[in-house]
Amino acid sequence: MSAFSDFPYPEDFPVFLPNAKLLEYLEMYTKKFGLRRHIQFKTTVISISKCPDFSATGQWDVVTEIKGKQKSAIFDAVMVCIGYLTDPVMISTTRGAWVISRVFDNGYPWDMVFLTRFMNIVRNNLPGCVTRWLIASRLSQWFDHANYGIIPEDRTVMRKPVLNDELPACIISGKITVRPEVKEFKGNAVVFANTPGAEDVDVIVFATGYQASFPFIDESVIKVENNHASLYKYIFPPHLEKPTLSIIGFLRPFGPVMPVVEMQARWVTRVFNGMPHETQHSLRPCAYLGNV
Repeated sequence: MSAFSDFPYPEDFPVFLPNAKLLEYLEMYTKKFGLRRHIQFKTTVISISKCPDFSATGQWDVVTEIKGKQKSAIFDAVMVCIGYLTDPVMISTTRGAWVISRVFDNGYPWDMVFLTRFMNIVRNNLPGCVTRWLIASRLSQWFDHANYGIIPEDRTVMRKPVLNDELPACIISGKITVRPEVKEFKGNAVVFANTPGAEDVDVIVFATGYQASFPFIDESVIKVENNHASLYKYIFPPHLEKPTLSIIGFLRPFGPVMPVVEMQARWVTRVFNGMPHETQHSLRPCAYLGNV
């Protein structure tokens, strides 16, 4: 389900690809459609700004840097495809998470079972509290998250689950011990919240989270607050005179991201090439970064 529609995975590829296989697939895709000549590696985008005559042309001035040297180029349209995982931040959390196995009912991949049209209709038409209860009940059929100390603290918000087939077995066998949040560090020891004394540790690994950010675009064009940005259909800044700037992948789909960004890119190229009827109207803000 993560493959692009015009280039399915080879038959000998596994259902869930490890990173090396995904890289191999992307290299195959690039070679198949001759995309390499259009890609410029080791290039940093410094800024994307409106041209002085933007209201008439819709053009953008893009400044890039290669090996310490900057250059400017004018483009008729720009697609920003960095997604929402941009600025890394160090976090410590105790909010828990729903953990699901890649293998679901009857041995099928979880997304083939969980992300059907019928399930989508159920989730979208039932009251939110009922939907969350149904999902929580279904996810707890594999193992009781409360007994393992990882049940989400705030169950009023359905965040993206964690895909992990080994975590429950590691916890129940004692290979992994669940601890509360870190209160402070004392030399080679850690003090946990609501726990007396400190525990000696050998290695500390900080999990890296991300904050949404577009540092190369002026806030007058797109402003991100609390990881939210006002975008029409999750793509277009609504106040621009010309819809020639698009943001691709600024969302968290409840499933594979590649088919979603492909559909976004297909629609954006149609807009850039001629503007379909629906975009001739005012682009009212109706979406922000979130789960879809």
